[in-house]
Amino acid sequence: MKSLTSPEIPKRTAHCGRHGEPFTPGMEVYSWLHENNEHQIGRNDYCAACWQEIQLEVCSKPESKGYWKSKIESKKVSPASSRVGRALQLLRELKNNSESSAEELFVLCLFLAHARQLALRQEFLQEGVSYQLYEIVRQEEFITVKTLRLEPTQIEAIQKSLALKLNQAA
Repeated sequence: MKSLTSPEIPKRTAHCGRHGEPFTPGMEVYSWLHENNEHQIGRNDYCAACWQEIQLEVCSKPESKGYWKSKIESKKVSPASSRVGRALQLLRELKNNSESSAEELFVLCLFLAHARQLALRQEFLQEGVSYQLYEIVRQEEFITVKTLRLEPTQIEAIQKSLALKLNQAA
């Protein structure tokens, strides 16, 4: 792993890691993260039945870093013309721009989580700073953002800035 603030988390596999059952839309899947000897993050995905059998065993291992449950969504792509679609585009632009505003990224993630486009998978501390790990639901990509405490006036200004950017993308 390069750093905790930008972990390289593998994408979900298409089959159960225990018995090889293919994952289908609507199915519940458990993803387990673990760290190897080279400090790289590994991921195993399991169907609900297999997870119930192995959960205690894998979670008690010292290399275990966490797990979450998700549901396989159909591969519907939001049209870029929709507000949520434009917000997803803006999220990718902000996360790839090293000069982007941490405040805008944080508020945009909250908006997209509320719109069910992002799923909060884990919260963690690194050197006393709190971070949130989100999964972009239909793309199986991850983004890590710093957790911020913002005043209502700050949030209002950030929302206006984001609204302008979203309207420019239309």
